[in-house]
Amino acid sequence: MNQRPKPGEDEDDLLKLQQQFLDSGGSQRSSVSIKRPDKRKTLGLEQDSRDVVNMEGVQIGADPECPVKKLKFKEGQACVSEGKAGVGRPVVEETMEDLELAMDGKDSSVAAVLTSIIERDTRREVCAAPRLGTQAFPSVKTISISALQKEGKQRKKKSLFAQQVEVQGPEHFGVDCSLRRAPFREVRKITCEDDSSRERKVGSSGSRIIDGTGLNLSNKRAEVEQIHQENSEKLASMSEQEILEEQQKLLDMIDPKLVEFIRKKKTVRSSIDKDLGGPSSTSESFSVVKERKRIEKHSVDVVSESDLPIKPSKTWVHMDTVEKEKLEWLRDLPPPPSANSAGTGHPARFDFEGNVLAVDVDIPVKMGLHHHGDEPERAGYTLEEIFQLSRSSNLQQRCLALHTLAKIISKAKSGQLSDKVQSPIVPAILDGGVLMLLRWGLDDTAAAVVAAAVDALHALLWNPLDEAGLEMMWSWYQGDVASALTPTATLEKEGRPEELDEENQEEETDADVARRDVVQALVLRMDLLVRFRYILDSMRPQADTVIKMLQILARLAQHSASVAYEIVKCPGLMDKIVKEFVPTSWSVKVVTGPISDLYGVPVPAAVKLLRVLCQAGRNLASGLVAKYSVKLFLLRFVSVEASQLQLPEREAADLQIESLALWRTCAAYGLATDVYFDMYSDVVRHVGQFENHWSSLAPCLNHRGFDTHLVSVLEKVLYIADQSRSKARANSPDRLAAVYEADWSHVTSLAQPLLNCSKKILSDIGTTYPQQKQELYFPTSCINFLASFFGLEGQQSSRDEISSLDRIEQFCSFCLEPFLDCYGFRLIVEYLCPFSNLLVTPAEKSEPTVPPSLPSHGVLLIPEMSVSTSADPSTSASSQHRETSKLNMSILSKHSPFGFLTALFRLVLSLSKRHKQMIPKILTPLVKNKDILMYMRKTCTASNSSPFCNSVFTRAENLLQHTWLKCCVFVPCEDMSVAHRVSLNLLSRLGHGDEHLVHDLITTVIFNQDFICEGAAMTLTSDAMANLSLNDNLHLKSASQEEITTSRSSLLQDVYNSLAKIRGHYLMAFGGMEKAVLQSRNLFMGKPLETSSLLLKCAGESLMPKDWIYLPLIHVYNKAAQSQSASGVSASRQSLEMVTSVLQWTYALEVWRPVEMGQISATVRLSRVLCAFIAGNDLFLEKPVNRYLAGLLREFSDQKVLDKLDFEEKIPGMTSFYDLYQEVLDHYEAVSFGDPVFGLFVLLPLQQRHSSMLRKAVWGERRKMLRTLRIPLTEILIPLQNFLQPEETDYELLYLQLSALSSDAVQSRWSPMLYLIAVHHVNRFLFMAHGTTGEIQTEREIAREQIWKQVIVSNSKEQVKDVVFYKQFNILQERGMDLYEALPPSRQATYNLYTSKFGTSSVSS
Repeated sequence: MNQRPKPGEDEDDLLKLQQQFLDSGGSQRSSVSIKRPDKRKTLGLEQDSRDVVNMEGVQIGADPECPVKKLKFKEGQACVSEGKAGVGRPVVEETMEDLELAMDGKDSSVAAVLTSIIERDTRREVCAAPRLGTQAFPSVKTISISALQKEGKQRKKKSLFAQQVEVQGPEHFGVDCSLRRAPFREVRKITCEDDSSRERKVGSSGSRIIDGTGLNLSNKRAEVEQIHQENSEKLASMSEQEILEEQQKLLDMIDPKLVEFIRKKKTVRSSIDKDLGGPSSTSESFSVVKERKRIEKHSVDVVSESDLPIKPSKTWVHMDTVEKEKLEWLRDLPPPPSANSAGTGHPARFDFEGNVLAVDVDIPVKMGLHHHGDEPERAGYTLEEIFQLSRSSNLQQRCLALHTLAKIISKAKSGQLSDKVQSPIVPAILDGGVLMLLRWGLDDTAAAVVAAAVDALHALLWNPLDEAGLEMMWSWYQGDVASALTPTATLEKEGRPEELDEENQEEETDADVARRDVVQALVLRMDLLVRFRYILDSMRPQADTVIKMLQILARLAQHSASVAYEIVKCPGLMDKIVKEFVPTSWSVKVVTGPISDLYGVPVPAAVKLLRVLCQAGRNLASGLVAKYSVKLFLLRFVSVEASQLQLPEREAADLQIESLALWRTCAAYGLATDVYFDMYSDVVRHVGQFENHWSSLAPCLNHRGFDTHLVSVLEKVLYIADQSRSKARANSPDRLAAVYEADWSHVTSLAQPLLNCSKKILSDIGTTYPQQKQELYFPTSCINFLASFFGLEGQQSSRDEISSLDRIEQFCSFCLEPFLDCYGFRLIVEYLCPFSNLLVTPAEKSEPTVPPSLPSHGVLLIPEMSVSTSADPSTSASSQHRETSKLNMSILSKHSPFGFLTALFRLVLSLSKRHKQMIPKILTPLVKNKDILMYMRKTCTASNSSPFCNSVFTRAENLLQHTWLKCCVFVPCEDMSVAHRVSLNLLSRLGHGDEHLVHDLITTVIFNQDFICEGAAMTLTSDAMANLSLNDNLHLKSASQEEITTSRSSLLQDVYNSLAKIRGHYLMAFGGMEKAVLQSRNLFMGKPLETSSLLLKCAGESLMPKDWIYLPLIHVYNKAAQSQSASGVSASRQSLEMVTSVLQWTYALEVWRPVEMGQISATVRLSRVLCAFIAGNDLFLEKPVNRYLAGLLREFSDQKVLDKLDFEEKIPGMTSFYDLYQEVLDHYEAVSFGDPVFGLFVLLPLQQRHSSMLRKAVWGERRKMLRTLRIPLTEILIPLQNFLQPEETDYELLYLQLSALSSDAVQSRWSPMLYLIAVHHVNRFLFMAHGTTGEIQTEREIAREQIWKQVIVSNSKEQVKDVVFYKQFNILQERGMDLYEALPPSRQATYNLYTSKFGTSSVSS
């Protein structure tokens, strides 16, 4: 390896290195080569776009006959190909002594280049000497600008010198015109014309098909001529018949499309030859082709002005040549179609504001809404046209299309276009590939296009109505808890176990991920976060774009904790956001209007992004707080007044609100607690001013108020102080390190000011609310603070119990009691029903505007008609009604009472637990309020039919009902059955994160005897006496012929006495939820050190299924199926007790709560009960199980329930009911011992209204089992008519039934029910109406003949007699049927007809 010169070496060292390099022969030179463009390469005939002065006497361009200088590299390559040494690497003799010659031979620097310069050949150049003048100095050339502008108005823009040359000529500048020659372009044109004419002469007799493509250029023409001559001689030697035969062979061999192409080519060439006066050349130069196209373009037929659509004007630009097609666009558009003739089904067209335009709307053309080819008379653009416009090469068109698309998406998501289009717009746009389109827009180099793409992406992801709803609920109980917006398909994919075979596992494409989850596609597949970091760092967009990008990131973080982690770990993204948009020092010159440049200025959207990221999990929040010193931000933004932040008024207020929300979120984890001590004096000052603020600014204290958010933060500080006490008792210093040293003494001083403020608030609301209608957000936060304070104060060991109870008594006596009796409180309670989400009927639900891959919280705008209050009598009736919009969820309305009443219930419950004597004064009036009870009764009647049952905003209503139920535990309401029904409905509505509420309801409410007033002994006795005439006793015989006598009252009495044991079994079955219950309890109890996340799993999914009452039974069934126990192995004692408890509870709910059980499909209920027969081999034979199975059979045998059975519907957790029924039949055949209860359950699916496949499973596949269905007709609980009507039409099933009769598999003495069914259906089929003998026999008649034949030849006389003489069923008869003594004439004729065909029957008439 050659060494390189080093610093400090002298000239001798350099010469030594040079000698070493020469001795090595340059073989170790670097192989890196740089390809540079050839600056000497001519442009050929390409037109120069520069402004060139064209003098007629001066030659422009290179002479085509001059030698062209070649590159050394190409010259060297040519030499190498000829076997010579390449240029730049001459052969150097090793014995060379002259060092300078060797250097010259190897030097490739300036010397080598200068010695290789070749002089241009100027022998053909014409040089003209300048003319001699009479003056000593040349005269000054003047340019007449006015004259040039007058002459050059319609010409191409040129320089002043070029225009002067055109006006005065080259002679004026000293050019001798006598020596000029034709310009190069003219010479080239003449040369091309000569070549073309010469080729035309040669090609006149040449081939029209062979053009020489692929042949050598040197002898191309000779080869073409030789091939053509051989073809001509061959054709001359053939006769016409032979030519036609060969032609036909070729046509059969060649593709017809190729033949058509050759013929078309001949036709086109002939037309060109006709236009140019001869055949075209096969090898034309580019200039000739270009010249021909120019001639064809300008050789337009002269059209008279009368034939033109519009008369052209000379002032029009670029209309020198009149084109009729262009003039068609200048005509007036036809009028839009009328409303009557327009009809429906037209593609929706939108204006630039995103509004759908009516078909008959008449908009002026100058609005720019008619620039499309389809339906030119209609204004607006379709989605396809907007998509096409967004891919335009014009910058303004792309921006306009993207902004229009953003407005369309925004209005479609808000529900404003739902009633104007037939199908949702956003799913159609996503299916059209808008995600890729917007991602490409973000990659654009133009800042305007990037801003437009961000605008459209913001409209697609961000939902301002959802965010406004979440902010409105921030001051409510559990208002800081958010729900993740994860698509259901993504949750199912994450829940499925990974396949072991990774090779055969199909990988999702980007399109598949986008269809499943839009957010995951953007973050994980399209690198949106990296692109956002680049845009913020390099492009520095405007303020509006920055805010939208921050909101997009906040929406991405709401997807799941994993996406939030991706945002935090994206290199440089959060660093850039915090540095530029959450600074602690800034300066703004103008603070009156909006800020155009947000860099270096605190932005509320950036603080909100931090808050959303902190909600995703404790670890993320801890990392963000430590890395970015969040407490400094909070101190800087909150410790001063909003007017001192040097920001516009609105931005300053929003910044403080978002900072307080961030502080509350961090405090929920026990973080940033030291901010409370740093701001303690400011906090105390603010708290002291609350009462004055309420008195003066009560109408202005909305959900975005500073005081409202500050009180919410202080409530979290209470839990931190209480948690530090409990942890100090547990001696865990490692965890206490995460919490600043705070104890209860640090927060007690806040209670009295807030208590005084609350007294003032409740007093004002009670008296002035009907007139002023104050917003209840600040009162809600104050009452929540007091509820938490009094609840936690009772757990403090250092409290003064006497003074505390005295304070509670005074507060209840002088504040709460009067408030509960005032008109303002009654008016708030009356708002429960109008503002309830649970009472929204399904008809009022708006259609979903977003696809499942992009879930939202579902807040929409729905239109409503409002009546104008104008007193002007001249106003028309139509103008007095105007269309407005309202939210589809009434719970988010301005005067919604749910947050305030929930806080009030919590406060009353906390005070009642502390002071028992206050229960009748404050708790009893609240629980027994008639309006509240009416609201609860209406929600029970609705039976969870509302479309918003699983909405995240309905969670506030769920919390209200749960708190009311907890109050009912202390004080029974007037109708406890309503409370119990409320608890059952609530349990099936609670979602993820509410596991604590589920456990609490099961423990304290659902199985509480106080809530089941129907189960009291006196009630059961009175019901039994009242229903004696109804004969509710059930009489059956078991498999051991033991008499089973059960009554509804005795079964229900046993259930009522066993409620505690039933509750224990359900809690045992839900033991797998222990971890989730613990996390949920920590969240509801406000334990900051144990709270892991404020982001719930999923919003639109309930935690418990509707059929949760069967879950323990399904658990036992699955356990038995996994163990695959053989016949003879009994179920365990624990399984027996659990199954008994489930059947008892199910039977009680079927009798006491039929409306709530009606929410579960009858088929699902029957399927779950059937699992009790197959959960163990002899489990159903146990007496307690058998009794309640018999009781459930009686409930399922009701005709209303039977009519609702549909065995074709999909059952959760099962492939189909048919598979379950097959398993039940196998179990019955193996271990039933002919149990009548089991047999009656088997008969339920055999009713005629259900599928014949279920009946074939008994009659065909399990013939032996027919003998074991020994159920007397008198014990059949199901109406017999259901098994006999409608008549059987399945021929195969009829064959099977007749075969069972003929083979004595079914007889009346051991299977009376099945015997009656078979005889009835076979008889009805035999004597059905049939065609005459002269008609063509149908398939039905053929089947009947076959059955008649089998009946006539059968040896079973008794069965055949019953089949032939069957009249009708009668359970009072011995075999359950009436028989004809003599067949009616019509039946006798039918019988005679077939006996004459197949012989005499064994049965005589």
